[in-house]
Amino acid sequence: DCAKIGDSEWLVTNANLFVTLSFQCGKELSSVEIFLNEAEERAKKWKTTTGFHNTRPLYQAILNLMGKANHPTLLEGEAISFTKEMTNERGRENVQLISRLQLYQIRVAYMFGDLDLAEHIVQESHGTEGIFFGKYEACEHLFYHGLVSFACARKTNEDKWTTFAQDSVGKMRRWAENA
Repeated sequence: DCAKIGDSEWLVTNANLFVTLSFQCGKELSSVEIFLNEAEERAKKWKTTTGFHNTRPLYQAILNLMGKANHPTLLEGEAISFTKEMTNERGRENVQLISRLQLYQIRVAYMFGDLDLAEHIVQESHGTEGIFFGKYEACEHLFYHGLVSFACARKTNEDKWTTFAQDSVGKMRRWAENA
């Protein structure tokens, strides 16, 4: 509908939201990828592409999960380079995108077994879940922080990891009780 009335910014906003929610709800990754590509092409036609920059971390995570990345544990590939994006966004002080980059980097590192990388990003981003506009992303952030923290606590027996894990579980419990 947005394309029909020529509102390209609203098209990008809705497409970003739809893609994120589709991914979070477990929609088949290839269909999310197709939708994202088609929406981005429509946005290019309308000369509005800046909004899709925020979806690039998710898009790269999807590519990684689909086996379309040379190094599945790294958010590096066709859509983005984690290292370059982090440098750029830190310079811009774009905390939303920095947090989104960290979230998806933690996710793929954990899912593909690079606990050291996941641990590093968790330490760097601990306590930042309030930055996310979308509460689903805040929940994802806490969920993966908790998973990584539990794994690190098991591996190292360090109290800080147990504390991080309990912090994540406690916040999620409070959110669930107050939902």
